[in-house]
Amino acid sequence: MYASCATNRELEQTVRVRTRELEERNQQLQVLSRAKTDFVARMSHELRTPMNGVLGMTGLLLDTHIDQSQRRFAEAIHRSADSLLAIVDDVLDFSKIEAGRAAVGSGRLRSDRIVRTNS
Repeated sequence: MYASCATNRELEQTVRVRTRELEERNQQLQVLSRAKTDFVARMSHELRTPMNGVLGMTGLLLDTHIDQSQRRFAEAIHRSADSLLAIVDDVLDFSKIEAGRAAVGSGRLRSDRIVRTNS
């Protein structure tokens, strides 16, 4: 009987130690997760700002009189910058979803437009 009580106390002590370790590890992971989310948001902003500059400047360039070859290059730059900006936005959206900070809006879904745009 005495050995059983000692074993129970040892088990209870082991459970307390492991619980404390898990709580500490959980706190560390939460800090790391917040740091990652903040980093992604900051980097997304740092990438988005110059990319908007590239889009704006190529838009202005396309409004000028340039030859066909130059126009093709400027359009390619504009499309590439637009694609990169969409990727950055997607990364930021994913980061918000992961952090539980994404806002979901309601509205009408126009599936015909989605299908037409993506086909």
